[in-house]
Amino acid sequence: MTALEQGPSLPAVRSGDLVGLVQVTIPVTDLARSAAWYRDLLGLQYVREFGDGEGDTGCALADWNARFLVALRLRSTTAGDADLRGEHPIVVEAADASAAARVRARADAMGMRWTEGRHADGSWTEFLDPDGIAVRMVHDAAGPRLFLGVRWTPDGVEFYEHPRSVLPPESMRTRGQATRSQRSALSLGRPSSVRLLRRRRRGRGGASTARRPPS
Repeated sequence: MTALEQGPSLPAVRSGDLVGLVQVTIPVTDLARSAAWYRDLLGLQYVREFGDGEGDTGCALADWNARFLVALRLRSTTAGDADLRGEHPIVVEAADASAAARVRARADAMGMRWTEGRHADGSWTEFLDPDGIAVRMVHDAAGPRLFLGVRWTPDGVEFYEHPRSVLPPESMRTRGQATRSQRSALSLGRPSSVRLLRRRRRGRGGASTARRPPS
């Protein structure tokens, strides 16, 4: 266990109003092509279509058991011609290592290149969709619950323990939800070291696809 993985678990601060994420939306250049790709790789069901008088402009695929949808929007119809190539806006979680292996086997059957590796938040596998947008899969996510910053350097990946961005103050309502014990937990067990870790990746059928810190 590294210093980044040590420290007490941070008690959850929840309002009870929200229970999870329902949908992510991805801009694509070809709806049918991308819908088939997400359907076949992730085992999703094609459940929604959206359009105007000229044709379809979007669709959605679902996993009702896992309670999430992946929506696709025709890039040419989005404001500003949205483009997420080179990013990994979708990170899904496999049930276990065997389930992750089955997804990779489906990718192999589709002739799809994928890359895998490990970082502070667990093991990951990454696939590129037809537009070059990365979909990342994890199956043992168990990273530190305290703050963790990640910065890419020529020597590797630098992890740091204090935020560099200055956020606006919390609203009075948000502050009121944190109990005294929760606030004290924030000040305990902060890792004292910063480590430089060189990226370790194993490619499968091609070069590495990840270019950004893990989400």
